[in-house]
Amino acid sequence: MIGVPSSAGARRTGQERAPAAFRAAGLLERLRAKGLDVADLGDLPSVSFHPEPENPRRQNLALVVDVARQAADCVDQAISPAAECRWSWEVTVASPLG
Repeated sequence: MIGVPSSAGARRTGQERAPAAFRAAGLLERLRAKGLDVADLGDLPSVSFHPEPENPRRQNLALVVDVARQAADCVDQAISPAAECRWSWEVTVASPLG
């Protein structure tokens, strides 16, 4: 599981809490109980929606694209033999894998 706590593409905040809510609800344990091999690779940094009145139809576009690219890069790394995600955001975040 790779959490992408982001509401950047929404019109309201709150979606960024979803990865934590899935974990708190026991999603990983339930998947493992069904016999699935699930690894928790942590979360990307949290990103919240911010109104951009000057871009009413494309609010936070650059941020949405950046989040999508970061998530895609992390998935790509997670399925590679090394299986290590490294975050490259403005915020310094330690890798959950050490």
